[in-house]
Amino acid sequence: MKVRLTEKGGWTNVRTGCTVDTANLPAEMAQALEDALAHAHIFGKHADHPNARDARTVDIEVKYGDCWKRASFSEAALPEGASEILQILRPLCEPIPAPRHR
Repeated sequence: MKVRLTEKGGWTNVRTGCTVDTANLPAEMAQALEDALAHAHIFGKHADHPNARDARTVDIEVKYGDCWKRASFSEAALPEGASEILQILRPLCEPIPAPRHR
């Protein structure tokens, strides 16, 4: 299973992210991530937090077979189970360079 995390926005507008393949993670971490994804309620419509102007946007994409499934939500209004996924993936994230304008 492949999982991609991207976080962007906030008052600094810094983008961070990572893409992991559970086959390449330590067994315990891979199992924890797969369990967290199985029990989380991240896919579906999520309400934005009304006072979340500077909150970061969290995008989690999961590849099941040949299909990617995407969840996007505000850091200020995390859906149930999202914090466990973020605890596993955030230490693996690195800054994503801003796109260059010509």
